Amino acid sequence: MHRLLVRIVVGLCTLALVTTTVTLADPAVFREPGPAVDTADDPASLAVAALAQTRHRDYTVTMVRTPSDGRVEFPLRLEMDNTDREYAVRRPDDPSTAYDDVVEYGNPYGSWAAFVPEPGPAAWRSDSREWGDVHLFGGPFELEARAVKRVRSNDSTVVLNVTDAAAVYRLFFHAPNATDRRPGLRAHAVVAVNRTAGAPRRVTVVTVEPTEDGGSPVRTRTVMRFHRWDATDVSRPDTIPYTATEMAEDVAELDGRLGVAE
Repeated sequence: MHRLLVRIVVGLCTLALVTTTVTLADPAVFREPGPAVDTADDPASLAVAALAQTRHRDYTVTMVRTPSDGRVEFPLRLEMDNTDREYAVRRPDDPSTAYDDVVEYGNPYGSWAAFVPEPGPAAWRSDSREWGDVHLFGGPFELEARAVKRVRSNDSTVVLNVTDAAAVYRLFFHAPNATDRRPGLRAHAVVAVNRTAGAPRRVTVVTVEPTEDGGSPVRTRTVMRFHRWDATDVSRPDTIPYTATEMAEDVAELDGRLGVAE
């Protein structure tokens, strides 16, 4: 991963300022090792270790949410680069089209959302999403043994079923107290773990929510398909401006490489 171009103003003992363009490499020092995934572990331990990989490794996931009426909602693709702490979200204009355009980009310094003025190319505006909020699954990564069952397994995949509704809302929807606030919520999640990758291959979450008017409960199915474990590399869109903090840190890093004394 390479940082895009940054401007460094250098004083050369005159009042003239010379602007130099430098490309800096992002040091891959941010990624921390995740928990080891052993498919022979008990179902709860395996599910926790597999889901926790999303906090430590690079991956791509496509997500589709389908209510009981069959409409496709919120199709998106999340590209997570934990190595360099960058992410990008792509959404298609139509579920049948490719995920071509980045509509959201972020890193620990900020996040930006794209919008398309009429007429004109996509522009960017600063968003309020914090880096800690972009993780796909919420913590803590804990599951009771009774909450997870091993459904089936073969040479490539182990399939687990998380049956505790409170844990499902906490892990998959970042809603740790959902079942306390709304009695009657039901949910389960089927987690398919890829033995070779030691990470999720597919997660299917089914929720059943009561309606306020006492009508038929609303059933929703969310499918997450994972790809490119350890091979996802996010590139910052060219038109997103750098923050002052990023520029200052790049200058400090360049000084360190060049051995510039403070």
